[in-house]
Amino acid sequence: MRFVNTLAAIRLGMCVAAALLTGPLAADAAQSSMAVEASSGEGGARLRFLWPDRVAATSNPDGSAVIVTVDREVDSAAVRDAVAMLPAWIESAKAEGRQLRLVPQPGRNVSVTPLARGIEIRLTGTRAAGVVAQAPAPSRPPTPIPAPEPPKPPAPRAVEAPKPEAIAPPAARPDPIVRQLGAITIVPARGEVAQAVPAPVDAETAAAARRLRLTKARLMMETGAAQDAKAELEALLAEVPSSVEVMAALASVETQLGGWRRAVGLYDRALGLNPDDPSLVRAKAELLREYGPRVRFDVDHRKVKKADRQIVARLSGEALAGTSVVGFAVEGNDLNAPVVRRLDGTLGSFDGKRFRGEGYTSIEHETGGLTRLSLIGGTGTVGAAVRHTRPLAEGTVRLGLILHDPYWDVVDGLVSQARTDRAQIGYERIIGTGWRVAGRLAAGRYGVDGRSDVAHFVGPGFELAYTVVQGPPSLTLAYGVDAEYLASRKTAVDSFGLEYPLLSVVSREVHSGTAGLSGNLAQDVRYNVYSGYAYDRLNANGPFFGADLAFEPYTSLELGMVVSHSLTASRGTDATVTRIGGYLLWRY
Repeated sequence: MRFVNTLAAIRLGMCVAAALLTGPLAADAAQSSMAVEASSGEGGARLRFLWPDRVAATSNPDGSAVIVTVDREVDSAAVRDAVAMLPAWIESAKAEGRQLRLVPQPGRNVSVTPLARGIEIRLTGTRAAGVVAQAPAPSRPPTPIPAPEPPKPPAPRAVEAPKPEAIAPPAARPDPIVRQLGAITIVPARGEVAQAVPAPVDAETAAAARRLRLTKARLMMETGAAQDAKAELEALLAEVPSSVEVMAALASVETQLGGWRRAVGLYDRALGLNPDDPSLVRAKAELLREYGPRVRFDVDHRKVKKADRQIVARLSGEALAGTSVVGFAVEGNDLNAPVVRRLDGTLGSFDGKRFRGEGYTSIEHETGGLTRLSLIGGTGTVGAAVRHTRPLAEGTVRLGLILHDPYWDVVDGLVSQARTDRAQIGYERIIGTGWRVAGRLAAGRYGVDGRSDVAHFVGPGFELAYTVVQGPPSLTLAYGVDAEYLASRKTAVDSFGLEYPLLSVVSREVHSGTAGLSGNLAQDVRYNVYSGYAYDRLNANGPFFGADLAFEPYTSLELGMVVSHSLTASRGTDATVTRIGGYLLWRY
């Protein structure tokens, strides 16, 4: 039975956002709300210090330096990283509390302009050719100017060729796409070419450059560019193979890409270097808690108003098998329906049971992605499925091909041993730290006992979710579309000469808006509540709501309770269903 219930999608959006905010790497990247923009060219350089809201700022000269005072804290680490990108223009910069002291390179002029949400520092002037930044060039006496001579015809003037070491290679034109790098944005000024930055010459400068690359990779993760972040972190880890911070960041990316077992290996490697780091211990434990071996038992009581009653029991589990994961799921449905139409057109009651099950193996690919191969069975049918999840540079693609999957969303489908064949594709992307967008498209057909083709369908879907409050508690708002349009629906004629469909599926186009709140009531008690309204353009409309509660007295044991109330959208009526259930989860 398909219910108007977007709980699973909402919880996924909240889990992704919460994981990004509570992971050890994202927490480091989010310590400061100050952003820094740095750009340079032949005509000058520019630094902008920006905050989310209005700030008050003043500036005062201090010899050749300038002191800027603002009404909030200045992030010293972000300032150091930005200055490391402009060594030809800035000799030093130091942030203490709410003050910033900036010293330009000799020969450079500095000016400060207040902005609505920060300040802008511009540097102009020229320096002698061949002078490399990092330290001021030694001063030399001015060249005397010869006294003027009587006018005479101009003679050819020799031009001294520049020394080879003073000729810098041509600077590459910067990527026109402005990319936020954690607290720092490197933005080439309009019409300018980025100035070539000299290679680091000391440990402090090299460390600053690595911090900048790590910050860049962290933001790529937060904005959904996980593949780019992985490439950046792998290159960085090759340079500093003993960096626990880089290992932890790469483990977080691998988790985001579906490679949780590689992530566990990286956490083990990091713990070997720093076994007492609580953030690493906690991150590995959370990973094993989410993906490790487990057995789960669910039971639900579902009552459709003025219609059928179902008791659904499900047993599922997963275990590690070498480099793969094997799993199973067995489900039984005890149905009591006062009126149901059978395939021959007769109407009557039904009180009986139906069973279905799935066995599968999941293969994790070294290049990223996951493939799941399934064997499906049910009362009167046997089928198979292949599903593949593939992370891209930005976002994740999901593909699936399912054959003879038992279809129980409508009562007569359960009685008549209905099944479905379908192909589907989906795309999901995290945008920034709060947005999630997902879309899908499915197409296929329905069959019943003895008939493999009783209706065709196309099913598009869409969801946009935004985490308003990053928790816990977390508040998420979502809008979704769940549609299915039928064609070629087969009918038959009963003994009274009346036409009826062989399967009572209907077209639908459900638009829903949802608000969800999740958090912790105690250290070992989690909750999730949601509410919304569903508008089916082709059928009935109505509100829906639900809640679930999870109690985890031990790391290996979890108990939960689920309650929900919604329309039965797949039936095309205004009937509502109330669900009360619970589960027991054992991790081993």
